Amino acid sequence: MPLVAEDIQVFSALVAELPSFLREYGHKLYTHTVPTSVEVETLQHHGWQIEAMMPEAYKRGVITQQWGLVMEEKVMKTMRVKRQYFNAIMAGTKPLEARVGYDSIKRIQKGDSVRLESERLSGVVQVVDVRMYKTFSEMLQHEKAGHIVPDDPAGALQVLQRIYPPEKEHLGIYIFEFKVLKGVGNRR
Repeated sequence: MPLVAEDIQVFSALVAELPSFLREYGHKLYTHTVPTSVEVETLQHHGWQIEAMMPEAYKRGVITQQWGLVMEEKVMKTMRVKRQYFNAIMAGTKPLEARVGYDSIKRIQKGDSVRLESERLSGVVQVVDVRMYKTFSEMLQHEKAGHIVPDDPAGALQVLQRIYPPEKEHLGIYIFEFKVLKGVGNRR
């Protein structure tokens, strides 16, 4: 996509605001341009990076540059979450997520970013901590049930065991403590 503006203030506004308009369409933007030195400074200031030099790509005797911008932090994993829990995580009332130890879950580490998805909504969280337990009962002796099942803390064990039958519970229980990085947005 070309970035064209009549003056540097408009160019700067375009470079700064464009990601918010196009975020739902992907995680990266790029442009092919022949920028002035002031435009280079502006692109760099807003996090864009030069990716390629393309001699005579569009015009004889002109070196076009490819600039790119990653619009979100690297997301290691996508977790699907029931809508009620997704809303609670994004609102900050459910900072803990319990999962059983599938191989993909075991790879998530403290500091990772994770995209949470529910229906057509998504948000990005950072894993602040990961704690492991053998069973849901053991986990509930150490963790606040209301931070895992905010709508039914007293029935948290039954809720979790309905989601994960005993053969899954034997994989081990992983508690992820989340911090919301990017709020709710629509996904395609």
